[in-house]
Amino acid sequence: GTPGAGGGAPPGCPVDPGRVTLRRLNRTEYDHTVADLLADTTQPARAFPEDDIGYGYDNIGDVLTVTPLHVERYEQAATELVRNVLRVPAGPRDLEFEAEVVGSDTGAAHRGDYWNLWSSGEIVVPLDLPESATYVLAMRAAGQQAGPDPVRVAFVFDGVEVERVDVPNTEDAFAWFEHRLHAVAGAHTFAVAFLNDFYDPENPDRAQRDRNLIVDVLRVSGPFDVMVEPSPARAGIMVCEPADDTDLACARRVVAGFADRAWRRPVTEDEVDRLMALVQLALDEGDSIGVGLALALQGALLSPNFLYKIEIDADPASQDAHPLSDHELATRLSYFLWSSMPDDALRAAADAGTLRDPVELDRQVRRMLADPRAQALVDDFAGQWLYVRALDDHHPDYNFFPDFDDDLRAAMKLETLAFFRDALQNDRPAAELITASHTVADARLARHYGFDFAAGEADAELPEGVRRFALDGTDRVGLLTLGSVLTVTSFPTRTSPVRRGKWVLEQLLCDEPPAPPPGVEALLADVDSAASLRERLAQHRANPECAVCHNRMDPIGLGMETFDGIGARRSAEEAGDAAGELPDGRTFQGPAELSDLLRDDPRLRKCMTEQLFTYALGRGVEPYDRCSLLGIDNDLAPDGHRLQQVVLRLARDAAFTQRRGEPEPVIDGGEE
Repeated sequence: GTPGAGGGAPPGCPVDPGRVTLRRLNRTEYDHTVADLLADTTQPARAFPEDDIGYGYDNIGDVLTVTPLHVERYEQAATELVRNVLRVPAGPRDLEFEAEVVGSDTGAAHRGDYWNLWSSGEIVVPLDLPESATYVLAMRAAGQQAGPDPVRVAFVFDGVEVERVDVPNTEDAFAWFEHRLHAVAGAHTFAVAFLNDFYDPENPDRAQRDRNLIVDVLRVSGPFDVMVEPSPARAGIMVCEPADDTDLACARRVVAGFADRAWRRPVTEDEVDRLMALVQLALDEGDSIGVGLALALQGALLSPNFLYKIEIDADPASQDAHPLSDHELATRLSYFLWSSMPDDALRAAADAGTLRDPVELDRQVRRMLADPRAQALVDDFAGQWLYVRALDDHHPDYNFFPDFDDDLRAAMKLETLAFFRDALQNDRPAAELITASHTVADARLARHYGFDFAAGEADAELPEGVRRFALDGTDRVGLLTLGSVLTVTSFPTRTSPVRRGKWVLEQLLCDEPPAPPPGVEALLADVDSAASLRERLAQHRANPECAVCHNRMDPIGLGMETFDGIGARRSAEEAGDAAGELPDGRTFQGPAELSDLLRDDPRLRKCMTEQLFTYALGRGVEPYDRCSLLGIDNDLAPDGHRLQQVVLRLARDAAFTQRRGEPEPVIDGGEE
């Protein structure tokens, strides 16, 4: 077949691209997308519910459900994201506060629903203003009028008088009095002070004996005219500035352009009309066109077109394969390699209709792999495939491993990800992941491994503070002896040959052992606790039902026993015998010889392809994928399944560039 339709699939082996369930953006993809779309790096998805895992990855369409909490957090995030990029206030609001009365001789009394101020009384309000902006200080008040002058009041902000007002109205006619000012965000005080006390107890007119201020409401409204630095992404979104609140033509250009990018495809006039209805709604409610634009952009971010990677089947029930559109392919490609939206160059190829051309597709993949954003493939694919993320939830017991701390945890994660990135960027064969004679480490990990950090090789391609170390003459080699792998496959108090062997089978050979039969206890508690670990495992395998799986797992794990539960080199006495024999009779001594055997295992290369296949498509490997995977393996085998070549070949495969529908389930007697 052609490269886009299965490549080297054997003759007569039909290629079926299958289908991918509609996938929502997972938390990582959401954060990366809003960073690229809005230049917002606040990572709002950290407040979203955790993503479920399927087939070992968190980007699998079948498990990426949406809950009411998701919807609530999506709305909160969209509101804040648009606010931040457009710098549009959330809208004027009344700020809540507690008031206290200060002044000579108390100066005020709270009578029912109002404050009565006399003798230079003052009410002080502490404030915490959310923005640097304009605010309105307001008082609803009346006066007990006496003497020749009306009641006089000072508005005081942060201890400084900002305005004096006369309150000529009487107790039966409360009125509002306001002062507008600009203030920076943070803690402040607002006070109203009664200035002109008058007291003539002998006056024959009782109404003229006492002048007091009566206040029943204090209010601070805002923010208005928020004064902030413009977002770097604003200029790209606001392709024009509305001349006034009637400039709907400009508003439409802004909305259409934003939706076009956010939805990762050209938008239709009808879709723009629906978003523009939100602009009109704001105008109808008396708000500005800026507020309307903010609503429309929020609507775009809350649309399934943004939250999901949507792919359309013209006939959803047809099993005939059809190519993805160029924009659908661009989206698959960008979320595979970058966990984010297509950039301008990829979008331009999709707009031109050239992306499905194999030459252009290869060019784009190579360009994207060379881009710093390809670190997402390392973090999100390798981070899950190699269990790097599991380190965050693994806590070695301090009583057994006092040397383990958060700095060592971070160093182990850095090593594994940098190790994989080095293999990817240098297009190394899959087998070199197992047999690599070098690793990378910072000073903390080098000390843990017993390396002289000063003797490490500096490399501009490595993260700052990280050096390359040759492993010749050590017991370390490739993936099997990385600190992260050895740690997450151990118990908090000791190593676990079973876990280590199971990890190799599942993650590197895609040969998952079956679950224990019902009624079989898989713990070592039933064997002689005084025996060595190797002896206890042998006793466990004496049970035929246990031996089915443990004959495959235990020898592999025992070959890694030269390292303790946090990946440190053990002494010969502590490690004991690291020999093993595989079920096919091949024997080895220690991790180096074990790695040599795994290097020649054909399952290794096929497994890496299957793992990338699962991650790239966001679904598990199905029986109908057999021909695609055979074709990929046949094409890659002559060159040793080099990592970049695996990515390039996957991106050309029909399973990645095409899809089909699925027949409706047949209902018979109320059951499918």
